[in-house]
Amino acid sequence: MSINKFTINIEGDYVDSYIYSGLLILVDIDYKLTIYKWEQLFNQGLSGLNSFKLLALKSLILDSRVKIPKIELTNITISKRILNSAKLFTFDIGVWPSDINIFSNQLYISSEKGVSKLSLNYKDGSLSSEIKLFDEMCFSVSPNSHGRLAFAAGKSGVLTLLPLSKFHSQNHIKQLVSDVCVDLDWQSTKLFASTVHGVVEATFVKMPKQSDFEETSEFWNEVKLNKETKPRIERNTEEKMSWIAGDKKYSFLNNGNIKIGYFECEASTIETNFNDNILKARTAAFGTVLETDDELFSFIGNDIIPLGKEPVSWRVFPRAKNYANQLHIVQDEHIEITIIESLAENKFGFDTSKIDLQG
Repeated sequence: MSINKFTINIEGDYVDSYIYSGLLILVDIDYKLTIYKWEQLFNQGLSGLNSFKLLALKSLILDSRVKIPKIELTNITISKRILNSAKLFTFDIGVWPSDINIFSNQLYISSEKGVSKLSLNYKDGSLSSEIKLFDEMCFSVSPNSHGRLAFAAGKSGVLTLLPLSKFHSQNHIKQLVSDVCVDLDWQSTKLFASTVHGVVEATFVKMPKQSDFEETSEFWNEVKLNKETKPRIERNTEEKMSWIAGDKKYSFLNNGNIKIGYFECEASTIETNFNDNILKARTAAFGTVLETDDELFSFIGNDIIPLGKEPVSWRVFPRAKNYANQLHIVQDEHIEITIIESLAENKFGFDTSKIDLQG
């Protein structure tokens, strides 16, 4: 099966990447996090093209949901010189990040030293001073609305930070799940934690809309009340890992199959019979990506598409409409940012209009 795709190769040695609100964030092998102006990078990378090709590719790179133009050019390379010209801000992490995540202009970094938060100014790409939220080893972080944050803390299980005000965030870290956990995903009202004993599903009260309240104080009182309401906890030992994309839950089962269903509806199981050891799985608009011990695959349509061998790291962006068809793969000497076009028959992908940022 052939897929329509366009690739942007970025020169250099990196360990992680992220894209958010017109900014490209890269972490290099010296553990320096640098923020670049995304549009400026590809404007220079596309220099020299005729106006037709230029306009078609600019639209695609600004919004990955746009159909990939039918031109002979399938990739471009961003040199270190171009990178340096688009640099906005640099921050020294000083440690290999186990995860980075950005939500509502807040940058979260997890590592063996814990979890930190920095406020991001998306207009100029600058970061505020670092605030330490947690000082023990953390493997992954997943933020949600109103400053809420969940993190997979290994032997400490799943912890949540539910600040009742911006001045008392560190005092509201609580253990949600005691099972060992290294990966989780919290979107909308659902938090899925992949633990050593299967998947734990936590269902939270839906956050209110401010437009539904006449008084601002009533709205914030409702937000506080919802934060204090304990979620409903369920366990599923048949699921090895679960995650969210749009309004759909995806699960990789112990028997090697994938289960896909809409929230609160019965899910259907697709017989993939994938017996390799899965390290990580996430869903983009174009399909579902899985990492094994030594390879990266994607389920697109009815086929398994190989994506590469032993990546340093990789990432998709199911919360970002404009970047939901992007796949970032960090290789040893470069980053591949590939835009993959969604198929009309897209059971392994999702509808970007269903993204819920309210929670």
